[in-house]
Formats: sequence, structure tokens, C-alpha cells
Amino acid sequence: MKSISTRFMTTILVLLVGWSFMMPIPSKASPVSENVRASPDTFRNPIKENGPDPWIQYHEGFYYLTVTRGDRITVTRASSVSSLGETPESIVWQDSTPSRCCNIWAPELHRFGDRWYIYYSATGTDPSLARGRIAVSQSGTHRMYVLESVGLDPLGPYAFKGKLDTTIDSFAIDGTVFEQPGGELYLVWSGAPNLRSGAQNLYIAPMSNPWTVSGERVLLSRPKYEWELRPRPGAPRAHKVNEGPAVLQHDGRVFLTYSASGCDLPDYALGMLSLEPGADPLDARAWIKSQEPVFSRSDLNWVFGPGHNGFFTSPDGTETWIVYHAVSQSQGSPIGACDATRSTRIQKVHFNVDGSPDFGVPLPSWQSQALPAGDPGGTVVPDGRYKISTGINGNALGAGGCSTDTRGEVAVSSYRDGPCQKWDISYDGAGSYRLTSANSHRSLNVKGCSTDNGADVDVQPHVDGGCQKWYLDSLGDDKYRIRSRVSGKSLNVEQCSGDDGTDVTIWPYWGDRDGCQVWLLERIG
Repeated sequence: MKSISTRFMTTILVLLVGWSFMMPIPSKASPVSENVRASPDTFRNPIKENGPDPWIQYHEGFYYLTVTRGDRITVTRASSVSSLGETPESIVWQDSTPSRCCNIWAPELHRFGDRWYIYYSATGTDPSLARGRIAVSQSGTHRMYVLESVGLDPLGPYAFKGKLDTTIDSFAIDGTVFEQPGGELYLVWSGAPNLRSGAQNLYIAPMSNPWTVSGERVLLSRPKYEWELRPRPGAPRAHKVNEGPAVLQHDGRVFLTYSASGCDLPDYALGMLSLEPGADPLDARAWIKSQEPVFSRSDLNWVFGPGHNGFFTSPDGTETWIVYHAVSQSQGSPIGACDATRSTRIQKVHFNVDGSPDFGVPLPSWQSQALPAGDPGGTVVPDGRYKISTGINGNALGAGGCSTDTRGEVAVSSYRDGPCQKWDISYDGAGSYRLTSANSHRSLNVKGCSTDNGADVDVQPHVDGGCQKWYLDSLGDDKYRIRSRVSGKSLNVEQCSGDDGTDVTIWPYWGDRDGCQVWLLERIG
């Protein structure tokens, strides 16, 4: 009986296996569902609030961003540029040494060989130096330093490697290092000609290794054009500034961008030096200086004081991108700043027929850009029910008067835990979202599909159009910019009012300073 049963079971098993080979094999994931959950493939500037003096390196699947933090050096690591603004910063260095502990500016991350190096400038503990960048610059106490990674991780740990001795002990900031094809290293920085001068020039010197200057400095550029000499607000004298050098190497050519005039001016702008092909970088005559800025303010785009830039490559290595800081404010009023209101922005660099870079104009916050080639995109906000509240005082977004009218107005008011202040958020698979009132089941909508500044927002029956689709750009800590897909402009509390019943409109994004364009998303279902 045992042998008959065994033969019977074997026959059944063979038949089942054969039948299974005839059936279609289900895929692990449906292509349709993959498309539905695809990450957004666009982003909008700025990519990080409070991001002055930015520097980006891309390495083995991650972007690494450094910005000025004053009392510490931080690095932010993210797989997408669209995630850099929401990702917590990692502190990689703090220093209690009295001579170099404070006012840490413009850290830059570079790799040479099997180690990472961070170049930065700092001052000592004198409390009179804490009044801001201009006051510190006039004191002339900043000097440049370098850290070396213990291992291969850009996040460290790091050890102090030394002070960069530039042969003349005077004010020195914004050091950057580049390597020529033959392996020669060079340090470029902004410094004063002597201890008594308030001018800032650009200098270059050779290096024998990533932490040692091995020759005399050479003057590359001094402020001489009108756009490099503009006076600070309220000051009649010229503000003589060349600072923030950054090197771009492309198709065998070398270009050096720098920032000119004061950072507190809306006219803070980028100039450029071009090294003649094949020339010695230490030959000052071989650097050709642009007579006009190569990247400057755009009043039309509400971008002011663009400067202190760097360059990075896309994940697939095919594109060059510029990273820089700039400022904006409401109504597009011109503004300059040397503080934390400067935000980090990026855009793709194009090249002319002769190989020189074309930076174009600073792009507006409402313009969507394609992610760098090979960038996987950021995270998707999960579908669900949310409370959406303003950064001003926590008032909640809702249908005005709890209306279920076809064209009910949208406003913010004190939260009452009712359905008219709850929203169902659903991702459309193409980078944007639908926001539906839990009360009326109608969609958040730009009235008349307008792209005008100050256009009203209401709720209407759902239609598959761009005026009811919204980008959710993360600022971190569950805070978002909510932007109309039609115009790229931001959901805004009218007049930045904290009053109950204040209307909601769309305006160009100008920053998170007052909170009227920043929204907290809290999952409630």
C-alpha cells in the first residue's frame, strides 16, 4: 500500500508541476503600480533653506552638502537633491581650540587619493567678532584650515590636519583646491594684501599635498570693475570684494568663478577668470577676467545676490551643475543678505561652442527643473488623511465656513477637528498630488486656473487638470511648500495674516522667514 500511495502522489505532483509551467508567471510588481508610485522627477529652488555658502560633492550614490553654520561644520547626505532640504545634518567637526573655534565659514569637501579633506576658515574667541561677516572681515582675523578624514567616508570622522600657511599672515577665507591632470595641486582663496587693507583679492599658490602650501602666493584678481566695487547700504565708499572662488574644469579647460561686491547687496554677483589652454595656473597673465558678471540678480525671477557658488556633476557623470546661494523676499523687492536667510539653489550649466560655461540667469522658485541625470528622485508623501496647518500660528487649511459649495473658498482658521479642515492627499504618480476636502470631497483648486500672483484658491469637483494638482516640496520636520503645478507658485496665507478666516492665495515662494508659505502636514488617518 505504501508503494502504491507513493506512486499515486508522485503522479499527481508531476501533473501539477506540468500545469504550473503552462500558466502565466505573475510578475513581482506590476509595471502600472511601479509607475503610479514613481518618485517625482522634477524639483524647484531653493533646495535648502538657511543654506549660505553651499558646496556639493556627488560620491557613490549620494550628494554631500556643506553650508556655513558658524560654530560647527556639518555635512548633509541624500540620494536626491530634492531630499537635501529635509535630511538632518551630521555634525562632523566642532573645535574648542581658542585660536580657531569660531565664526567658521564656507566649508568645502574635496577628495584626494583615499582621503576626504574639508577646507574652511575660522577666527578665535574674541566676542567682538560675532557681529556678522562684514565686521569680522574688517578685523582681518580669519585664517584657513584643513581637516582630513580618518577613513573613506565623507561623513568622517575627521582629524585636524593643520593651518594653511599662505606665506603672508593676513586675512584669508574661502579656500578651494583643484588638481591639474599632471597631479599638481593648487590652493585658491580670497585674502587681503596685508594686515592693514580691507580689500579682498583672489590669490593662488601651489601645494605639495592637500594640506601644505609649497610656494609664494600669486595675485590673480583684484576688484576693479564697477560691479566689483559697489558700496554697502548706507556706506559711500566702495566695497572692494573678490571672494568665494570655485574652479570648473571642462574639456581640458579651467575656469574660476568668484563672488564680487558685498554679500549684503542684491548686486552680489559672479565674475569669472578663464585660464588660457595649456597655460601655467601660476602665471597671472594667463587668466582672462570677464569684464561683466557671468551670473547676477534677476529682478524678473525674484532672485537677488546670487553668489558663493560651487560645481558638481550629475550622478551619471554627464552633466555639470552650479550650486549657489541667493535671497528673495515678498513682492520681489530687491534684497541682499549676509545671514541665514540665504538659501541653497542649483541649476544645470550649459557650455558654449568654445567650451566656456554659460550659466544663464538664476531660475525662479516657480520653475520646475528636471533632476540631474541619474538622480532617483525624492520620497513620496504617503496617501492618507492630513491636517494641513500654516507656519504662522498653526491655523488649519479648510473650506471657508465649512462650505460644500461647488466653488467654496479656502481659508485658514483655528483648528476645530472637523472634516472641513481635513484633507485626503493622493499621489498622481507624476510628481504631483491631489488634495481633497474630507468634508465636500472636492479638490483644492486654483481659481480660474490662474497663474497670476495673488490668485484665489477654492475647492471644486475633481477634474484631471493641472490647476488641481500640487507639488509637495519637503522642508524637513513634516513641513512643506505646496505649489501649484500650473504655475509653480506657492500656497500662501494672504498678507501673512494670523487672523481666523484669512484667505489662501498663490504667490511666488520667497522663503520660510514668516511662515505664511510653509505648511505642516500631520497624518491623521
